[in-house]
Amino acid sequence: MAGTIHLGSLFCGFRCRGTHAYRHRGRPDSGVTHLLKAAGIRNCPLLRTERNRTPGICFAATGVFVSNYAKIVPEKEGFMRHIPRKFSCGFCIALLLIPLFTLSGFAQKDFNQDEKEMIRDFRRSNSYYLDGEKLYKKGKVDKAVKELEKCLEIFSRHDKAHFVLADIYLKKRDLEKAEKHIRAAKEGFEHLEKWYSFTFQQYLDTLRKQKDINNEQIAGLEASKGRATGVEKSRIESRIAQLKSQNADADTKLSEFVRSGSEPPAEYNYIHGNVYFLTRRFQDAVNEYTKTLEKDPRHGGACNNLATIYFMHKRVDKAREYFDRAVEYGVQVNPKFKEALEKAEGK
Repeated sequence: MAGTIHLGSLFCGFRCRGTHAYRHRGRPDSGVTHLLKAAGIRNCPLLRTERNRTPGICFAATGVFVSNYAKIVPEKEGFMRHIPRKFSCGFCIALLLIPLFTLSGFAQKDFNQDEKEMIRDFRRSNSYYLDGEKLYKKGKVDKAVKELEKCLEIFSRHDKAHFVLADIYLKKRDLEKAEKHIRAAKEGFEHLEKWYSFTFQQYLDTLRKQKDINNEQIAGLEASKGRATGVEKSRIESRIAQLKSQNADADTKLSEFVRSGSEPPAEYNYIHGNVYFLTRRFQDAVNEYTKTLEKDPRHGGACNNLATIYFMHKRVDKAREYFDRAVEYGVQVNPKFKEALEKAEGK
């Protein structure tokens, strides 16, 4: 054969020691493509599949390279003749393992791109969520709904936006929309939770490290400010203010990504329980209120509603248990409910 195909051809796209060396622009797999063809494989599906071209060919070509090495490289030119026979097996296995690392590299690249896009979309949507939440707290419900819907147009799994909308529609007694959004809030939380542990961790660590660096600079500048005068002192004060502003921005960004735990917050279950309660699905409501209390044992609203459900089903003992807990946790209970409960107990 005119030229020898080196192992480097598998990854860099070059063919060496031939009549010429070249690289096909935009085709990082040129070398492995020629390796397959040199082994007599010209119609391999991997050669025609752009999506899996490079990692797929790397794996297939390495196997072909090992199995057909005697055909590609004459014995007198082959570098394996310099390797003792007892090491040949290990050498071949090592060749086969190389593409596994290559494949993992490609997967990591794709994952990092998804990560960047997700963070970007989340942050863009989160600004609308924060505005919507503020408007809701101020009682500007219709404007809040518009901002929250904008948030979901950008990032459809924003669980907090879904949660606030569920609360809004629950108070409007639009129970169909309330249930739709509380379910979406739970699903969104669970989806994001799978990403949070690894998707945002590097981003959060970077923010925290930058804050630490800024704090060190602030401490040094504060120390030197006492010895400075005039223009120099003004410059130091300006720089300190700038660093503190950067830290404030970092704190805001960090708060955007704070998670309350590995499961949806207690309030998600509570709102869902209220939807079930108002649609008279009482067993489902009990389940949601019970989950609420598992996460927040002092949730007075869940205790009060459980007391009501048990009283309606003539479970006076359980109604009394949860009624007393609701009072203990500061709930303003309905006096008529208290009176009816005492009457059922024969007091």
